Amino acid sequence: MTSKTALHLLALPEEHLPQIISYLSLNDVCQLRLVSAFLRDPRHVHHLWMDEEGENSHNITLGRGIMTSRRLQRMLSIFTNITTLRLYGLQLLDRSAVTLRRDAADRDSRHYLEVLQNATCAQNLECLELLGVFECDPFTSDWGTGSTPSYSIHADVRFPKLKRLAIDGRLYHGELPLIRSLLRSSHQITHLRLGGPIPRLCDFDIEIAIMQFHNNTLEELILDGCCGKIISLEIKSTRLRTLDLSGCKSLSEFQPGSHCPNLEELDLSNCSNLSLDFLKSKFCPRLKVLKLRMNTTIEEIDSADKGGNDSEQQPYLPHLEHIDIRDCPLLRHVSIRSPVLTTAEVRGCNHMQSLTVSSPVLSTLCVAWLYSLENISLDCPVLTSLDLTGCYKLSNKGMKFKCPALQSSGIRNGTNDASDD
Repeated sequence: MTSKTALHLLALPEEHLPQIISYLSLNDVCQLRLVSAFLRDPRHVHHLWMDEEGENSHNITLGRGIMTSRRLQRMLSIFTNITTLRLYGLQLLDRSAVTLRRDAADRDSRHYLEVLQNATCAQNLECLELLGVFECDPFTSDWGTGSTPSYSIHADVRFPKLKRLAIDGRLYHGELPLIRSLLRSSHQITHLRLGGPIPRLCDFDIEIAIMQFHNNTLEELILDGCCGKIISLEIKSTRLRTLDLSGCKSLSEFQPGSHCPNLEELDLSNCSNLSLDFLKSKFCPRLKVLKLRMNTTIEEIDSADKGGNDSEQQPYLPHLEHIDIRDCPLLRHVSIRSPVLTTAEVRGCNHMQSLTVSSPVLSTLCVAWLYSLENISLDCPVLTSLDLTGCYKLSNKGMKFKCPALQSSGIRNGTNDASDD
């Protein structure tokens, strides 16, 4: 591309520059950067990351900017050995704004998932991440709020070796048939992440396309706010190790038949209506990590079966290694007992009055910004670090410690009294 060509481009109306530049080759875009100081809209630049193998790279990330399906097709044709592809922050045109000497057939833009499927790399693709990728109408003034593409989608997406799939960002209604097809594009998916505003991904998709279709393969499932209006959810999986349901605000229970015997990490943050009674039903007996943040219904957490005196109570989460409890406004009493608990954090629960922690291996405990905390009981023989910042109601009278390794130098004090014990 000559400098004369660049001058012609600059003479065009500014609103057409991103569409025109999206048709240029990668080499042309690099040359165009020489005059990019005159381009006030930087969205034409496509950021490309690859590993050191260059065109033989197995790991490709395309990020930011505006791109047509034709341009995407041309870029994918360069990298034939891709096994991992990330599309990050792309705005994809559904039609051409400027012809640039193209035949009528070339002006029809295909859906980007169809482009991916027809690319050489599709048969070997193992990881696909669509992060903040959406289609826009090039004739609207705001590129982030374009109208729904008007063309029809009938393709059936297939990526036979796909194992990891992530979709996070805005989706238009016209994409749903392909997204649903994408969820079933492979029988080998082990890691699935759905997040961000996917408002039209309905409960049927969660229960059928995901829970049943991938029940025997999933090892990690992240549904960040995607459960819609699901109230009761059934999960049965012998392979699932990580489950993230954060932001599923309508979820109130797991069905009685739910069972994940090998689940190790569970995130229930911002699940406003979910009770924790299911933890006592052996839903996840091998749980190691539990995260509870911004739950607005939980009033008490007790990790031991009640009955008899304290020495006879047995933990129903015997493998729990880390617990993170934050910003639960109604939580008043917490009792945590685990023989393998190594780290614990309890923060920002403004109405919590009492806390009991018992673990023979816990070395670090953060109990911060619990304004109403008056009583704390610790039986942690190897505890060396304790953070009590912001626990203004707590005094020495309310502290019962069996922590021989804890010295005053290891206590970060935010209480009314300084601890000399």
